[in-house]
Amino acid sequence: MILLDAARPDRFSGYGYEKPTTPRLDELAGRGLLFTSTFSQATTTRRYLPTFLFSRYFTVPVFPDHPSVPLTEPEVLFRRLDDESLSLPRALAGAGVATAVISAHIWIQEGTRFAAEFDEVHCLPVVLEHEGPYPDAAQVIDFALDWLAGRLDEDFFLYLHLMDTHFPHEFTADARAFFGPGPPPTGNFTSHGRPRDLSRPLTGEDRRYLDALYDGSLRYADRQVGRLLDFLQAKGRLDEILIVVTADHGEHLLEQPGRLDHAGPWYDTVARVPLIVSCPARIGPARIESLTEGIDIYPTILSLLEIPLPAGKTTDGQDLIPLAEESSPGREHVFWAWGVRGKRYKCLFDPADRPLLADQEPSVAELNGKLFDLVADPGETQDLWASEPDIVRNLLRAYRRRIRPCQARFAAAVTHEQPRASFAISVRHLRLEAGKVKTVGREEIQDRRCDQSSPGGWVHNHHRPDYLLLATPGAAPITIGFPMPDGRYWLSAAVMGSGTLRVAGANRVVPIQGEPFAPGRYQKAGEVEIEYPHEKLEGILAETYGIFVYQEQVMQAAQILAGYSLGDAD
Repeated sequence: MILLDAARPDRFSGYGYEKPTTPRLDELAGRGLLFTSTFSQATTTRRYLPTFLFSRYFTVPVFPDHPSVPLTEPEVLFRRLDDESLSLPRALAGAGVATAVISAHIWIQEGTRFAAEFDEVHCLPVVLEHEGPYPDAAQVIDFALDWLAGRLDEDFFLYLHLMDTHFPHEFTADARAFFGPGPPPTGNFTSHGRPRDLSRPLTGEDRRYLDALYDGSLRYADRQVGRLLDFLQAKGRLDEILIVVTADHGEHLLEQPGRLDHAGPWYDTVARVPLIVSCPARIGPARIESLTEGIDIYPTILSLLEIPLPAGKTTDGQDLIPLAEESSPGREHVFWAWGVRGKRYKCLFDPADRPLLADQEPSVAELNGKLFDLVADPGETQDLWASEPDIVRNLLRAYRRRIRPCQARFAAAVTHEQPRASFAISVRHLRLEAGKVKTVGREEIQDRRCDQSSPGGWVHNHHRPDYLLLATPGAAPITIGFPMPDGRYWLSAAVMGSGTLRVAGANRVVPIQGEPFAPGRYQKAGEVEIEYPHEKLEGILAETYGIFVYQEQVMQAAQILAGYSLGDAD
């Protein structure tokens, strides 16, 4: 399986793009199945890979919030796999298949849940002569060829994660070939290939330059994948080995103002992904227009390898081979956690709307969201939510029929066991004392407009990259908290300023007296015992106050509460 990070199918020549970006992948598609309307269940790698790995709309995260810091969300401390879940590599391993990852992505590291599902994990380092932040495709393919050399007579599943189609993009020889003669307009772009002005769509030379950067990166990745195909052909195994090519999400390229890169709403530009499945020994070529989903890859692989799921295990995705054999009519809709797309209309729901998945179907008036007509408005710029409530209602019902059982199964899969690894909770996810905190933007903090903005004197910035909880001079102590399982922990908090931190349990209080906090340093609270009734899950509470100088204003700040389990020797 080859995953091209942030690859857009409409930039593949085999999908109809006018430039020859993917000649080798086009050859592969000509020998297999090309799916024209496949949609990811996420718009980021971190969100997509768990959905692919377990074929689930909702599942446990497989990476921390940050590759270097064990940040997580409080609810994840209680989250476990549902009883019917089994990862694709585990399902394959149960049939005697060796599983391995070769990756250029920084997320895929030893110690992550994703890595734990495979027998081998090889996260490649960046080589010095390569200027980018990721190993390039040549490095991944070189490693893959060495790995495959002695294993072609064995049963294996090899997952390759390539980063070349992901920002940043360089003006390489491939990009120059697509751009053509003349000097590139580099002054309007950063060194990472990003336009400096995101407030307008690109035109003229700027449009041609960004397209060339992306198309050149795709062409380079295609050529490197071609080396792998040539190797398998030379060994006489190209027809026998199942090859899947896809992406975790697409990429905005500023076709609409403000839309660059990925993440954010489930617009088609980031939701639609390529999917090529080739195994000539098992199935002939076909071009399939039906709506399909990223979570379908797992059951399709098992189907082609004739490996059944163990009893009691299920996937949310479906086997796509009946579509190729024309024995299935296909889906009417595809979904992600907070949206539904049909062949013409798409609804994006507000994840904060509590009635969305309630037992009683909510009225459209109770919800917030967006509705797009994908035929009349393929750029998804005209919101029809207010003017077409009947269409919203029909899509809502399709969404609830499909998603409610999946979400309910996910919500029921909880654990009260203490985490076995280090974790950190950002103030972005803390429960804050009602009536004492006002949410502000980063600009308000920078402009010093928040000193009198909250009755309690506290302000909360939960926007990247700061995630700060700040207090103005004279603010009273505040209670903050997050839920966590009971047990023995070592606790520390990143608090800038001076003062005291008091940690309270349900049955006891551990006072933390203080020397003045050093700015930007962790205040070690030491070992604490958290003893809560499991059914309450009320969490750890802390009171903190102190002094922190911020742009000539005296303020308080608490940035991170962190802890790790003392329940085991390690």
